[in-house]
Amino acid sequence: MLWEELTALGFHGSKRAVREYVSDWRKTSRAATDLAPPARSLPLRPSSQQVRWWLTLPETELEPSQRRFVARLVETCPAAREGQRLTRSFVNLFETRDPAQLVPWLEDAEASAMASFRDFAIGLRRDFEAVRASLTSPWSNGQTEGQVTKVKLLKRQMYGRASLHLLRQRLLCSA
Repeated sequence: MLWEELTALGFHGSKRAVREYVSDWRKTSRAATDLAPPARSLPLRPSSQQVRWWLTLPETELEPSQRRFVARLVETCPAAREGQRLTRSFVNLFETRDPAQLVPWLEDAEASAMASFRDFAIGLRRDFEAVRASLTSPWSNGQTEGQVTKVKLLKRQMYGRASLHLLRQRLLCSA
């Protein structure tokens, strides 16, 4: 038996794992000496993180297979279609920097059937003036936030040994 031979060679998997792996081999007519597994006829399923990213990108930035997958997904899944629409309109809102689009987008997101968009819109409403200012102001505190994040990361890496002198040295050396 194949599983016994593999176990003798140091394989630690189960009989079922071996059976599932070689099941496709039996379906094809091959010579007994040909042990190469068959080519997969179906592509591997993309991860949910990949699909979320594909839904946010413009179609021009997707490969043809990704474009077909997204088109089929939004055709068959209303939630994916709504998520794609809301996400793309939010991205467009910040690309065009048009504050007049903010309130309609918030109302649209709050009326959404998707809880994540509703919660996000509620959070944006809490900081409405700051969000609106980010659309109208040429200033950004992104550089400051990046530096604060860097300091916090270095401090956490030092497990509580972050005296001001040591933290200063780490920051100067990491620049």
